[in-house]
Amino acid sequence: MKVGTNTYVTVLGIKFTIKNKHSKWHIAFNIDSKRKNRSTRLEATKKNLIIVKNEILPQFAQELIALKSSTQSSVIVESDASTLEGVADIHFSLHKENVRSHVYTRQLSNYNRLILPYFKGRQLNSIKPMEIESWQNRLLTKYKVLSVRKYRSIFYSIFTRAIQNELVVKNPFDSVPSPKVKNQFFTYSENETVNPFTQAEIDTLLNADDDTYIPNFVKLMANTGMRPGEVIALTWDKINFKNRTITIDKTTVNGVDGLPKTISSVRCIDMIDGAYDALQAQYKLTKEYTHIFLNSSKKRFYSHDIINLLLKKRLEKLGIEVRSLYQLRHSFASRMIKNGIDITWVSKTLGHKDTSITLQVYTHYLIEDEKTRMMNLDKINQQLLKM
Repeated sequence: MKVGTNTYVTVLGIKFTIKNKHSKWHIAFNIDSKRKNRSTRLEATKKNLIIVKNEILPQFAQELIALKSSTQSSVIVESDASTLEGVADIHFSLHKENVRSHVYTRQLSNYNRLILPYFKGRQLNSIKPMEIESWQNRLLTKYKVLSVRKYRSIFYSIFTRAIQNELVVKNPFDSVPSPKVKNQFFTYSENETVNPFTQAEIDTLLNADDDTYIPNFVKLMANTGMRPGEVIALTWDKINFKNRTITIDKTTVNGVDGLPKTISSVRCIDMIDGAYDALQAQYKLTKEYTHIFLNSSKKRFYSHDIINLLLKKRLEKLGIEVRSLYQLRHSFASRMIKNGIDITWVSKTLGHKDTSITLQVYTHYLIEDEKTRMMNLDKINQQLLKM
């Protein structure tokens, strides 16, 4: 059934108008003080309106924000070099050349959202440790400890730049302890609490009535341990059904393909049955395209954030504890280790540098059954008697 009324939606602070034009859904928005229109190429139906709201707009809003941040950061604002804004302008213009583009964009965005509004116009040398602590505590009322530590590191780096250029003599952060995470396991790279899905939870997700790509995405991650960005970057030419291998050599962040996080993350992994089944099912949906996973408009994903959002909505609907997409990677690792799979194979499949990294994160899942433990103990005792 086609619909004709305009719908107004705000996503990530950007106001959009969804309207029926020539029986297709179009979206209208303002950018640089100009009104823009873009066709979604989807028929103007109620079902497609939901797709536009839940999938297309969040991804498009992210693209607009990234474009705006990139444009704003291309010009260094001439301001007093002793103020927060002045030092930050210089810091980010130099920092841009030393990090990957998505890291730069994210850090600049966090600075503009969470640091600048609190200390705007301040001379850096006037900011005291107690003000830093107050700012940090304020963030902790809204954000997780690990997130606040990331925001803190951005601010700390700005002060470090100021010290290097003799604009201040001391970093006030040195007198303010960083917030600590208690009794939690976290990965070496993502700093995310390890809270894997149980097999029963994954089965519930897979058995839910869903005709989209989501079940195949979930099943592939849960049976390969791939990172979400690696999955959305995956193309069909990297899949070898005959030899049952998957070649992982890139990741997608904010619409840009790049090398995975570390050298060891470039890898060729084995395709176990669960991964094989997920890819076979997805092949029926996107075999004519380059990328394996596509959004409802048959376009590649700008980022995995929209998939993460859709997964969380499904978890809420199914009454399962809400967790991020990344926990499916932890689910794979913990399941393999619990079932006694060789730790070297698990480490290689995850793309860890060596087994010490894997053990650091997943040691608490190394559960040895009592019979095996006693057999190994007998062997040790027998060897000691011969010495």
